[in-house]
Amino acid sequence: MARSAASPVSETNIPSEPLAAARERWRDGFLKVRGETERRAAHLSTEDQIVQSMADASPTKWHRAHVTWFFETFLLKPHLPGYTIFDERFPFLFNSYYVAAGPRHARPKRGLITRPNAAEVADYRARVDAAVETLIGEAKSAAWPEIARILEIGLNHEEQHQELMLTDILHAFAQNPTNPAYDANWQAPKSNPKDGYSQEKIKSMYGPSEIDIKLATYIPVHITYQTAFVEDGKLETRADVYGHDANMIATLKGEKRAIADQPVEKSQPNYSHPPADLPPGVNGAYSQNNNGGGGNFFEMLFGGGNRQPEPVASNRGRQQRQAVNRPVNRDIFSW
Repeated sequence: MARSAASPVSETNIPSEPLAAARERWRDGFLKVRGETERRAAHLSTEDQIVQSMADASPTKWHRAHVTWFFETFLLKPHLPGYTIFDERFPFLFNSYYVAAGPRHARPKRGLITRPNAAEVADYRARVDAAVETLIGEAKSAAWPEIARILEIGLNHEEQHQELMLTDILHAFAQNPTNPAYDANWQAPKSNPKDGYSQEKIKSMYGPSEIDIKLATYIPVHITYQTAFVEDGKLETRADVYGHDANMIATLKGEKRAIADQPVEKSQPNYSHPPADLPPGVNGAYSQNNNGGGGNFFEMLFGGGNRQPEPVASNRGRQQRQAVNRPVNRDIFSW
């Protein structure tokens, strides 16, 4: 996991640091990360913070509460004597996938929770922040290594959700025909030659080792996947008899279970194009009925296309399902 510049350095990396200095460093780092979450949320109205544009996204209000629940559940309850949880409803509403921590509200329904409201979540964050500051200042030296460990995990966890807050609200804004801006005053940063990332330096980074670079600006990422190759100057395509293509599509669309239920021969995308679309001399091995007539990869992933898919019978005796083609209205796939 890449460490953000806002996170304090791990306590284990500074074994000789005095406890008083460690307390101050972790308190400052905690307040900085928590403040950044609120800074990002400050651009949004109360209505903005409730919206959930798809099952794979979460409302900003939920993100703010969930990361707070993490500190309350895993740091304050076990380590701060006398601490009582802020609200008995919150563990169920704001747990995510921590099964051992108890039951939780269904992820696709997070946008239906208008109460507790955003003001209550703000009070929740303030109460937990104050308690964490108290714990950092008063924890006994014997308990400090474990407290610092959980603090570091919690801060990295919150920084992850800061990124999710942006991607989730940008996806919601992308559904709005009025094209709202997250930050109307935002401007792309100007390139600085002193940064030192020339084309030659970037090429020198290619290799077996991965290098994490913290970007100042988010950029769109386009994902493509095709079972195709060129052999002897000819474009060759292959049907995916093992179902890997369908599994990739299901993963990208978040519909893994639904597609996995379909027979393999009915769930394969057709990568080929009609011969008229190919350069002269290139064999596309095109077949109108290839792969069950389900459309090419991009039609299956994003919707659209001219061919209508056939009803697919489940191999588990369920009712027949009809795939739905949706018109393509975006050239960027938002997570």
